[in-house]
This record gives sequence, structure tokens and C-alpha cells, in this order.
Amino acid sequence: MRFLPEPFRNTSRKHPGSDSLNQIMYVDLKTSLPDDLLALTDRMSMAASVECRAPLVDFELIELASRMPSSLKVRGFTMKYLLKKAVSSWLLAR
Repeated sequence: MRFLPEPFRNTSRKHPGSDSLNQIMYVDLKTSLPDDLLALTDRMSMAASVECRAPLVDFELIELASRMPSSLKVRGFTMKYLLKKAVSSWLLAR
């Protein structure tokens, strides 16, 4: 993980044996998600008196995703590949 700054490299080492995508997801989960994205969304929605739920942040779903191979998460330029395949029949039926 040479492309990560040193503090992030230390975090990615706590998730050894994973491919690069899973290590990056782990670093994101431990750094920017809790402090930045989720906390800011919570504060902004409360300030506007709006109820907001962060999608796909259930701990069981995160654990499942961390065990999946990267090829099921990203295919070419398609992100969330498996999720899109799983719901494609519902989305295309309309």
C-alpha cells in the first residue's frame, strides 16, 4: 500500500492478507466515515430537522462486504457490481 500516506498505511496493516481494495475500504471505514461523512451528515440533517439514515452501513453488511472478493464489488468501471446484479430484476421490471 505504498500509495497511502503513512498514518493510513498503519491502519491498513491491521487488515492483513486482504487485497488492495479491501484494505482501502478498511482504512475508509476506520478514518473518514466515522469522523467526516457520517458525523457531518448527522449534524446537517439534525440542523435542518430532517431524519436521515446512512444506507448500507449495517455492521453485518460491512462484515459480509469485507469478506467478499474485490471482483464482486468492482467490475471494470462498474462499482457495487454484486449489489446491482442482485437488484437488477427489480430495477429493470419498471
